[in-house]
Amino acid sequence: MGGLPRRATFIHQEEREGIPILVLDSGNIFAEKPLSNAALEPALKKAELILRAMEMMDYRAAAVGELDLYLGEKNLKRLAASTSIRFLSANIKNSAGKPVFDPWAVFDVGGTKIGVLGLTSRQVNVDLMERRVPGIWVDDPIRIASRIVPELERKSDLVIALTNIGFPKDRELAKAVKGIDVIVGGKSRTWIKNPREESGTLITSGYFQGRAVGKLLLHLAGPDRSGRGWASGPRIDFLRKRISSEKDRGPASPGSGQAGGFRKELTKLDKMTRYDGDMVSLASSFMDDPKIATMIRDYRRGLKETAGKANPGGDVTDTEIRYTGSDSCLDCHRGRYAFWKGTPHSTAIQSLAPKDAEADPDCIPCHVTGYLRPTGYAPARPRKDLLGVQCEACHGMGSLHVSSPGLYHMVKIPKASVCRTCHTGARDDDFNYIRDRGLVCSEELN
Repeated sequence: MGGLPRRATFIHQEEREGIPILVLDSGNIFAEKPLSNAALEPALKKAELILRAMEMMDYRAAAVGELDLYLGEKNLKRLAASTSIRFLSANIKNSAGKPVFDPWAVFDVGGTKIGVLGLTSRQVNVDLMERRVPGIWVDDPIRIASRIVPELERKSDLVIALTNIGFPKDRELAKAVKGIDVIVGGKSRTWIKNPREESGTLITSGYFQGRAVGKLLLHLAGPDRSGRGWASGPRIDFLRKRISSEKDRGPASPGSGQAGGFRKELTKLDKMTRYDGDMVSLASSFMDDPKIATMIRDYRRGLKETAGKANPGGDVTDTEIRYTGSDSCLDCHRGRYAFWKGTPHSTAIQSLAPKDAEADPDCIPCHVTGYLRPTGYAPARPRKDLLGVQCEACHGMGSLHVSSPGLYHMVKIPKASVCRTCHTGARDDDFNYIRDRGLVCSEELN
């Protein structure tokens, strides 16, 4: 969510160029992983904010991703009804076999009719689906697309498949279903700087968590481009530059040498539809859009103000298996405790303060101990004794060990998978488990 202000700046810059633009999202907008029951309410609040921000960025349509389904059908439909952005999925079906959302939509973009078909991945958490969206199932996206695309071709000058099925499946879709001009894909973390052409279809995408924006510029000469094919803009520019360079070297007989080959290729490409694609990283060179940045700041401040007020929760001190906080480790492990107090883990929550993110569910799971776990830290039960990444975050709940240290033992060295729940490639691409674990917990000290 933190990338929304930069994304808005980029999109508004593009709009000021005066070229007709269609802004689309390929799905999994509201969640990055299956949501627990405890995480559902804050996820809904975040979803409402994201949707308002997307409206300000002039989004026209979004595919429904399989992670979005974990918000629940009623919640998703309420969100869809509250916005002008079209929620699209042709293959999410109800028990009667009917689409739950609009399968497709047609948009007028600079006088060109663009048909957009939504497709959702079948790689769902079946158990969670049965609880959150009972009676809903996901049909085969390629089979459904083969039925709908011919109809959409008749209604459109250009057909886009807005998918959340992953890049390998996008390639299958392009091979299997004729008539799709462009696939704007999602789900897989594939960096597609230059669009891939597959069986006459261009495949492009955005990037996960909105860290980059996919841009595709089509130079449409007219509404009917059937059979013309695609021509890469950089290749056309290269050929023109080389031909111009050959001319500067002196006269040559027509069609001879390398220049002649370049001319033949350029003549062929000039009859096709030119495209220019890019993957634009939303780095710090993009300033934050002030309106959306203010929205996010107000949202986060609201979370801080309400934390613990709606449902303060009960006392957990009588629970046999519980989080105790690192102070309970002090008596027996003074050396390790002192070492830990000097690490960034102990003050992790403080690093969120400059962004007012101390209660943001996107941020706090990796800055507190036992987030949303029984007796652990939760927005409804913000235990001060569990602020920061404490001993129990890595070594497990400590109450049994504290009461009977000779009988119950803690995890001595946490597995790499424990560390990598937070130190992911997206957040910490320089993390090395063997090297870095000693920076937060000294195994040599008692």
